[in-house]
Amino acid sequence: MTLISKERLRRLRERKQDEPESMAGGEPVTQPTYEAVCDDDPGLLLRCWRFIHSRHTWGVELVFALVLALFALTCWACFKRGPKALAVTSLDDMGKLVTILLSPLLFVTALQFLYSTGVKRRGSVAMMRSEIVSIARLFAAANIVGDFIDLYSRSCYARDTSKLGFASVAGKESYMTVFDKNIEHLGSLHAVLLDHIAAFYSFLKASRDATGALANWNDAYPTRRKLDDIVDIIYLCFLTMMHGHHAVNRLFEKSDKARADLVKDVFTGLELQCYLFLLLAVDKADYRYAALTSRYGYYAHLADRFCYVDLFLTVPMSTELKASLRKFAKKLGKTRGDRLELRMTRAAS
Repeated sequence: MTLISKERLRRLRERKQDEPESMAGGEPVTQPTYEAVCDDDPGLLLRCWRFIHSRHTWGVELVFALVLALFALTCWACFKRGPKALAVTSLDDMGKLVTILLSPLLFVTALQFLYSTGVKRRGSVAMMRSEIVSIARLFAAANIVGDFIDLYSRSCYARDTSKLGFASVAGKESYMTVFDKNIEHLGSLHAVLLDHIAAFYSFLKASRDATGALANWNDAYPTRRKLDDIVDIIYLCFLTMMHGHHAVNRLFEKSDKARADLVKDVFTGLELQCYLFLLLAVDKADYRYAALTSRYGYYAHLADRFCYVDLFLTVPMSTELKASLRKFAKKLGKTRGDRLELRMTRAAS
């Protein structure tokens, strides 16, 4: 069992960000809240564009464009023939006349169907995004992972396993209401997005189920088993937040960059809290340790971007972690990769 210092556990439990850099005038940089960004008026043109276009309804938009082109082609053919288009001299002309007269009705019907389909899909995406973001904000606001880290610390040093806060057996509440009610409208989304959404809810449920092991704790329950139970719970929380992070990246529209960045900040803090604890708590012989070390460069990049460098350096940079950082730095390109590697190395020293 790897013994983690109290100071490192305390820093991971608090999950503090670095102080933001000051502006030229010396005033501190303040980050807007999620609610303030949501309430911000994007302007008439951007609202109209968001109403027309969405990254989740491109298939509906394509079909609508084809229907519109077909209707325009029919109107052009009628205009070109002039009054002759309405003249009926044969059975074939009767069929063409019926087609001309029904074209507007068919066009309106198709338009109504496509509009209804697009609205339902976008509504389902919005509710799904809201639920995933709300769960992440709940984890951050209540510091659920921090409570389990605190329980780990008390189990190590004080042998105090009293369950406080959220570090206890999960309740019976359901956090999947929106997912269960809108799953039929999600089948048309991109397969990668569906993978992350399904994984998010699966690992969320598994993490809640894993807390059931805490109900078996008693004086005869081995301390090592207790610590392993906490590590398993936090590892499942880590996978939950990781897939939730990837899901919201694709659920947000590209024009919603301000809101997306704030949500990424929340997920990054939660992921780093779990990830850094696991790097310290998981034994090197555990198969999960190799998966954790392979992600070191990626999370170093996130820590640098979202001002979590001081928290990130809670974990000493070993040889295998340096290799992972160097490997990820090459993927960023020479300029950005060298800058990231230099920053992390200097901060660690």
